[in-house]
Amino acid sequence: MKKLFFSLLLLCVASVAWAQYGEGSIQDIENFNKRAIDFVIFSIGGAAFVGGGAFAAIRLMMHKEDAFQRAGWVIGGGAFLVLIRIIWNVMQSFAR
Repeated sequence: MKKLFFSLLLLCVASVAWAQYGEGSIQDIENFNKRAIDFVIFSIGGAAFVGGGAFAAIRLMMHKEDAFQRAGWVIGGGAFLVLIRIIWNVMQSFAR
């Protein structure tokens, strides 16, 4: 969770740096943010969700005690990744 928060913080810093660079318009900044969020959701998020699901499934098959907890974390992380665009839109609406 700390890594995800740190990544979002870096994304915010990068968008501010993009805003202060040259003659960038608001539309350019929004396009940059959209591409960065799409990268996080589809590339990193998908790989983490599939890998975590496979790892939790293997632990379930091995009858490990913490397998349900790990599966719950994978499901919770996947739900957060689905909601990340909504969270970003809410943050943008507060900033305007």
